[in-house]
Amino acid sequence: MRSARFACICAAWIVGCANRESGLGTEGEAEAEAEAEGDCESAGLGWRATQTTGAPLARSAHTAVWTGAEMIVWGGTQPGSTRLHTGGRYRPLADTWLPTSTDPAPEPRVDHTAVWTGTAMIVWGGSEATGPLPSGGFRYDPSDDSWASITSVNAPEGRIQHTALWTGTEMIVWGGRPQSGIPVATGARYRRTRTPGSRWRRWARPSPAFCTRPCGPAPR
Repeated sequence: MRSARFACICAAWIVGCANRESGLGTEGEAEAEAEAEGDCESAGLGWRATQTTGAPLARSAHTAVWTGAEMIVWGGTQPGSTRLHTGGRYRPLADTWLPTSTDPAPEPRVDHTAVWTGTAMIVWGGSEATGPLPSGGFRYDPSDDSWASITSVNAPEGRIQHTALWTGTEMIVWGGRPQSGIPVATGARYRRTRTPGSRWRRWARPSPAFCTRPCGPAPR
């Protein structure tokens, strides 16, 4: 039977608040002692395999975001370069998967980016099976398993191998390789607003001739 002392050590390790006054030692000491005893494995620390039943198809070059309650996986390619417009939602507390809707999901794509806004996932950029690199994007709302397109007015040119993040109020896209295949040092900021709904703001790396201090990073 696990002792109360080791149960407390594990709890302290998990929340990072080892109680020195109780004689449990520092957080590092608690970690080493608990690991040596193998006691914290039963507390859920370490690695645990995720459920495979109901999981999306095997893929690469996909994206994943964390909502605070579940991981949403979307897009990518299967062996043989078959692009996908499917995805899945993994809930770790229940260890279960749910599929994402495919109607009207974006066209199958790879090398795109995805960010979580706090209420929805935004997918942007990447490469589809045919045609030029898309400059459009989509919003996925897990609350009703629905997709909706976002505006492409003033959006940057389509690209792959770029980066994107959510600041808390807007998505910033930067860099990557557009249709030409040549890396660019341009980006844009996307924000949803109540009026007119959403918008993009674009910017470009300033010319060195106009820089009074070091310009932005070089293309990557």
